Amino acid sequence: MRLYRHRKYRDAVYREAVLSDQELWGRLDTFWYPHTGPGADGRQALYLEWFSLPQELRRQGLGRRAYALWERRLDPKFQLIYLHAADTGAGETHGFWDAMGYSPIYCQETGNRAADQHMVKGIHGTPTPACISVMWEDE
Repeated sequence: MRLYRHRKYRDAVYREAVLSDQELWGRLDTFWYPHTGPGADGRQALYLEWFSLPQELRRQGLGRRAYALWERRLDPKFQLIYLHAADTGAGETHGFWDAMGYSPIYCQETGNRAADQHMVKGIHGTPTPACISVMWEDE
């Protein structure tokens, strides 16, 4: 573990060290359900609707740790996870999900902000599906 002189970093390292996985799990708020999404091709998938930690636990590396803990606890029958990397009011989340191994569903921007924020990840040894190339037509 690194030790930092600056209080901001020192407190973050301390908090990460003292929160056990069980305590972190107790503070995590998630909602997900089975799902069939684009590119699933019959594979078992789920849609992660909500993933959140309390505001005071954010921006300290605990989100990455909490996500890894959540993913490890998933039933092995699930092979893909879909989500919408939305702005939850605390800022954009696309960068976080990209760092967690998610990829955009569509190869190019669609012009539809909601569609552009959909992401997918393969888990339990399943590769992440290739992006889908779609020709979007103006109505």
